[in-house]
Amino acid sequence: MKGRMFLAVFLLFVISAGAWGAEGNPEHGLDLQIPALAEIGPYASIAVQRVNVQPNGWWFVWNEGIPGMDFGAYSGEAGFGKVADSNVFVLETNTGVILTFAGESLTHALGDKMLTRYWAWLSRGVDNLPKPYLFLNFPSQIRPYQEIGFFGEAGKAPRKDAGRQAEQYIFDVLEQVAGTNFWPADNWSSDVEQHYGGVSSNGMYAFQVFGFASTDEISSQREGDYAGKIILTVAK
Repeated sequence: MKGRMFLAVFLLFVISAGAWGAEGNPEHGLDLQIPALAEIGPYASIAVQRVNVQPNGWWFVWNEGIPGMDFGAYSGEAGFGKVADSNVFVLETNTGVILTFAGESLTHALGDKMLTRYWAWLSRGVDNLPKPYLFLNFPSQIRPYQEIGFFGEAGKAPRKDAGRQAEQYIFDVLEQVAGTNFWPADNWSSDVEQHYGGVSSNGMYAFQVFGFASTDEISSQREGDYAGKIILTVAK
């Protein structure tokens, strides 16, 4: 019996040995803390957004359209080129990440490829939409801020005709302001990706993507519909 009591007292002592507390006169205050800990893992999300002007009653607003880079119809003549824009990737992240931009050329169902280039820029920010449409009141996500570079599949992208669509006028203004011809004229012998490591902390970021597409020689460009793809990969 004594042995059992001794064992019970010993176990009680072992259990209570890890306890800790605050002692003293409560008039002077007693203080004790329990540490609270948590760990948040790295996380990011990407949304695709197309920004355009839409009617809103008696006025117009900047709003979201259906994402996509539609170059429209081509006549089939040689060297006919067009520019398209207003598409952005919106990134929200709680950590620094590395971005990789890759693109697939506009391709016919039978495998023929148009001459295609894409051009990535860091935008000035991310504005909430809808936003009132005012002169030069462009949403931050379609205001280019820092060039990242051209990307796409191997090939070339010549242009003999400037194209005939609204985006071309915006691009012409951009070229005049910068004093530079931005049409990608170089021939690429291999696929090109662009990597961007400027996202070093948490926040929201926008990246605008321009597109360039043009026809080759008449006989080398099969008649029909063409579709391509722009891919953004985010990695830690």
